[in-house]
Amino acid sequence: MVPPIYLQYGNKMPTTDYIQMVNLYAKPGVQIVDKLTPLNSHIWHMGTGIAGEAAELLGAYDASMCENQVLDVENVVEELGDIEFFLSGLRVALWITRIQTTGDVDNSYDNYPASVLSIKLVIECGNLLDLVKKKVVYNKEIEQQKFIDVLTRIESIMYCIRIISDISHEEVIAANKRKLNIRHDNSAFTDEKQTDRADKEPGQ
Repeated sequence: MVPPIYLQYGNKMPTTDYIQMVNLYAKPGVQIVDKLTPLNSHIWHMGTGIAGEAAELLGAYDASMCENQVLDVENVVEELGDIEFFLSGLRVALWITRIQTTGDVDNSYDNYPASVLSIKLVIECGNLLDLVKKKVVYNKEIEQQKFIDVLTRIESIMYCIRIISDISHEEVIAANKRKLNIRHDNSAFTDEKQTDRADKEPGQ
């Protein structure tokens, strides 16, 4: 479908010198697709999944801080679980074990409330996406140690959020397994199951 703004200009976007520069210097999508491998597609999927779920976790704390809503702890557990799902998928793709990213917890995060930690988590997910972009879009070799470093910071932040919120890692994993087993009916992924979300009430 042609975006409405295109229709206003005869299917041509209005241009400026800056837009022309962006079009010149941005890597064309066709070149990205041409070099895209199943491994890179998976890394991209997992990386964006981590960042998206971290933003949803931040949203839960934002509703509590800025809208005077009671913190929805069940939602916090769900979002933490979704992050764990994508973290696990990314680590496998990069040949990184969870032990490599949890052995050296950064205790400096102990000084912050969970709401601030959720902001720091989003920042680190941005750093993670930058590494993903370099691998997937620009075809750089996997910078494994850099991935380990940022994943370690992410794990440290999540550990502190769980401690502050009195939530165990086991609780998070169990909740995520329950949800996804219902959603996918204990069978392989399909777009339809992901879209239908059998684990949610209608309208959620």
